[in-house]
Amino acid sequence: MVSPIIHDAQGDFVYAILISSQNINPQYTIEITPEMVTKPMLKQSYFVTHILDKFEERCITRQNNNFIKPEYFDTVLEKIIHSIFGLDMEIDDE
Repeated sequence: MVSPIIHDAQGDFVYAILISSQNINPQYTIEITPEMVTKPMLKQSYFVTHILDKFEERCITRQNNNFIKPEYFDTVLEKIIHSIFGLDMEIDDE
């Protein structure tokens, strides 16, 4: 999952969460099912919702042009907010 490019005085960057084939901390992961993404993952994978980091776009070494479908984005974002901040939020798409 990647944010839009954010421009600031230190340069352009994006926020991304880890996607892993290992489910080490299940309380912080969401299993990625084929219907959640625009094309199937090569192996079973998980959104790791407690690891969020900032990257310069040039540091992203591989892009496989696989995206989360819009109807699943809020669910993943809500889990990220809960995992990192301990807040239960419901995102309203108005």
